[in-house]
Amino acid sequence: MEALGLDYKLLIAQLINFGVLLFVLNKLVYHPVIKIIDDRRKKTAEALEANQKIEERLAALESQEKAVFKEVQIKASEERQRLLALANSEKAAIIAQAKDAAGRETQKGIEKVKQAETQAVENLKKQVVAQMVEQLSQKMSSTDSKGRKYQLLEEILK
Repeated sequence: MEALGLDYKLLIAQLINFGVLLFVLNKLVYHPVIKIIDDRRKKTAEALEANQKIEERLAALESQEKAVFKEVQIKASEERQRLLALANSEKAAIIAQAKDAAGRETQKGIEKVKQAETQAVENLKKQVVAQMVEQLSQKMSSTDSKGRKYQLLEEILK
């Protein structure tokens, strides 16, 4: 091999150096780097697994939220219907009370009008009677063509 220009001593020294370098790199660099890479893979796998669990929980919570929202909507609709029914019954009661009050007020007004009418008729009668009395008294004070007084009218007025 000397013909090829190889020195056995140098070749063996190079092989020993390469072996030592390989051993040192294997112990100090390769194994720690592989360990770090494996740890990162494990952490990534764990993170992906945790992420998947979180997504599953999120999906479950979303479906639960939708169910609760539907239930709340149903309850709100029922409450709204109940309140509308209550409001309508209150409305009907208020309208009935208003109609009763209006009827009573109308009846009072009719009674007042009747009283006023009766009063007016009585006043008119009094005025007519007063005018008749006045006219009769004027005629009584006068005498007829024969000089007689209206004795009959005097008796009626008394």
